[in-house]
Amino acid sequence: GLRPHVRGAVGISTRGRDTGDAQIFINLVDNPRLDHNFTVFAQVITGMDTVDAIAADPPDALILSPGPGGPQDSGVCMAACTDLAPQLPVLGVCLGMQAMARRSFEGGVYEGLGWFEGDVHLLQTSDPTFKVPHVGWNEVTCRPDFMLFEGLPPRPDLYFVHSYSMRCDDELSVAATCDHGGAVTAAVCRDTIVATQFHPE
Repeated sequence: GLRPHVRGAVGISTRGRDTGDAQIFINLVDNPRLDHNFTVFAQVITGMDTVDAIAADPPDALILSPGPGGPQDSGVCMAACTDLAPQLPVLGVCLGMQAMARRSFEGGVYEGLGWFEGDVHLLQTSDPTFKVPHVGWNEVTCRPDFMLFEGLPPRPDLYFVHSYSMRCDDELSVAATCDHGGAVTAAVCRDTIVATQFHPE
């Protein structure tokens, strides 16, 4: 695997070893638009022993990676978040965002972390020309105060690859949306938790 460059943030893989997640984490935090003061440890988590090791040397932040499936497929990621995240800034990407919902209906009914009042549902399009999965670049509309979009155009084109998305009960949690045959939640934020359905890496 990749060596850490500076201890600071810990990337938590939702997919296991040898999937390229370590490079995804480094790409995320090396992106100058994220305006961060930390870099990634790039530890791909496979067991609770790793969570215990991270807890013994707490990071500055957590990054929950993209990955296939729903929260039920995110392995030790959920336990790590429960143990480590309440006091840390967190960035979730794709599945990392969906794991933060109350529930997911992908392949059954599964409990999420419950950090956002909303559920993850299969995308529903009102126009048959919009395909599911939603794959490709899409124009995103964001709240003017959403710090992740500082310095970007008012409606940037961002990359998506997903079939399910979060529907929030609390509209104040929704930081950005896009249109894919209907409104799709593209980003959410609350306190020190930020998550995107698109892939900023």
